[in-house]
Amino acid sequence: KNKMDCISNIEEKLQEILKDNNSEHASELFDELMATMQTHLSNEETSIEMLRQEDTEIEKERKALDRKKSALKRRHRKLVDASTHRQKLENKSPLPFYQQEKIDHISGMQNLGNTCFMNSVLQCFMKAQALKDYVLSPQLLKDINLVNPLGTQGHVIQAFADVVKSSSNDHFSHLSPRHFKYIVGKYRDQFQEFYQQDVAELITFLLDTMHEDTNRILKKPPFKSIELTTEDHDELSNAYYEALKKRDCSCINDLFQGQERAILQCQQCGYKTVSFTPFYTISLPVPIPVRLHKFQVIFVPHDLNESILKYALFVDMNGTAIEFKEKLIEIVNKDRIESNYLKTCHLVLADLSHSDIDHVYADTDVLRKMGNRLYAYELPHLDKQSNPVSYVSSDRKMKKMCFAKVLFQTRDYSLYTPFLIHCFDNSTNQFVINQIQHFLKRFELRELPEFYVFHQDQLLKNDDASLISSTDPIECFIVDVSGHFTSMVSTKKLRALSWDSIECHESVSVTASTNVNEQPKTLDECISMYTQAEMLGEDNMWYCPTCKTHVSALKKVDLWRTPKYLIFQLNRFQYQGYERQKLTHHIDFPVNECVVPANSTTHSYKLFAIANHYGVINAGHYTAFARDQTNEWYCFDDLNVSPIDSSKLVTSAAYILFYERT
Repeated sequence: KNKMDCISNIEEKLQEILKDNNSEHASELFDELMATMQTHLSNEETSIEMLRQEDTEIEKERKALDRKKSALKRRHRKLVDASTHRQKLENKSPLPFYQQEKIDHISGMQNLGNTCFMNSVLQCFMKAQALKDYVLSPQLLKDINLVNPLGTQGHVIQAFADVVKSSSNDHFSHLSPRHFKYIVGKYRDQFQEFYQQDVAELITFLLDTMHEDTNRILKKPPFKSIELTTEDHDELSNAYYEALKKRDCSCINDLFQGQERAILQCQQCGYKTVSFTPFYTISLPVPIPVRLHKFQVIFVPHDLNESILKYALFVDMNGTAIEFKEKLIEIVNKDRIESNYLKTCHLVLADLSHSDIDHVYADTDVLRKMGNRLYAYELPHLDKQSNPVSYVSSDRKMKKMCFAKVLFQTRDYSLYTPFLIHCFDNSTNQFVINQIQHFLKRFELRELPEFYVFHQDQLLKNDDASLISSTDPIECFIVDVSGHFTSMVSTKKLRALSWDSIECHESVSVTASTNVNEQPKTLDECISMYTQAEMLGEDNMWYCPTCKTHVSALKKVDLWRTPKYLIFQLNRFQYQGYERQKLTHHIDFPVNECVVPANSTTHSYKLFAIANHYGVINAGHYTAFARDQTNEWYCFDDLNVSPIDSSKLVTSAAYILFYERT
């Protein structure tokens, strides 16, 4: 405003001077001067307005910085308070945990929320020196496969490499694998949330994904099945290995992938197939200390001169029917001559309900699923030229036999007593009737009664030479000439056939300890159980190309090629019925030298890391024991890292064992 007043005064005085002079040139000079002054004034006002706007923006930024500064101060105060509180509880120094002195090249890891399983796996993997060297080398960037649809364009293995690089930072005592957690959850929904997970599943995911991220095969050729008829398993193994290398070739596979041989053999025709499959980890069964139960069974011999007896066996309820047969045969054969010895193929186990055959059991059935009225029927012994067959098919129907039940009735007692009739492909209805007559001799009848035999509601005749139409149960009614039920057999004899009245073998009165010796099991025993031949159950039938149907097969697995880093999973989480439970049994495993058999030879390994699981399935906690380059062992429990003596490594919490070939 002062500038405008000053200009107005100057303008008035100039106009008076020019009026007196009345000069045209002076008037033009005056107009030019006034225009210049107005222009300078306008530019100055514009600059002032711009400066005001800049001051406003600077003030806004200053306020924003003040807010951030206040937030950082509050966060720092909370960290210091939390750290001070924790250190007071632990009676440590009052410095924040991230300022504590760090053990050389050893870093703890922050638990981001139920991520102890991830911390445990990372600590174990970072002690695999060859893997660590690879992810820190320039070769990693050269191997990243950006076109593999099965990989993550290198994101997962690069995230792991970032964790390895951070572990060598001497400024902090712990790592925060937040970015690694984000990347893993991005490519596997299972690990996206903050729930407790199984370390075995994370190990499998990481190895498989890091392999695909660095797979040197940019375009995989079509898969071709191996069609070799050679009996040389080494040659067959090499063929499988070379076919695999054409599709999957990476440093991860070179370090962690092994090969196992699987032999499947049909139990009906004897056809055998051999295959070789790769593996990253080996899931070993954990031997369960056996708790024996007293199990009673009625043995019905085929020979009429032998008595029907009740036996008692002490068995593992998790055992199978064929194991039960073997124990029963061992007792029965003590009272027989060698030429009449029982074999497992001579026995059929059946469960009775209300004097009727309720269920026939296959050799693979588990004892705990069997009923409490168990009968063992002896079959006629086939001659050596006859081929023994499986008498029970997959649908529980009898193949070469049928059951008959005979009704005896007196005025005050009646009884259905089931027995077994052994049939052949050419057996006729007349043959069945003759078998029943033979069976009736066991009851010492005063005279052979007249009886009616019904099969599928049809009356069978003595002169009927037609073949048996099916193996459905046969009903036989004993009657006298007048058509009424007979009373030729005494009530005492009938009562002797009931479950509670049958004569007992001396084994029934024997008592035994129900606990088997529960000494610690060893890793070698676990490996032996893993490579032991097993019969595939009904829920895992194998298709036999010769029989053209799904059959029970004998499976045998052996380790054939072992990798530089061998990972054993102790299968502690198992299903007991419908519930998944954790087995806390102690497994003794070697630390300094583990001898692993493979392909008729042995390889020596040394333990370098252990993933431990404490607690129950849904509320457990993971830690890790790991060995550094100086052969010193440390316990990694999230943030806490402490030395541990090698004598304390073997515990019942050991879950995943990491070995390195020496």
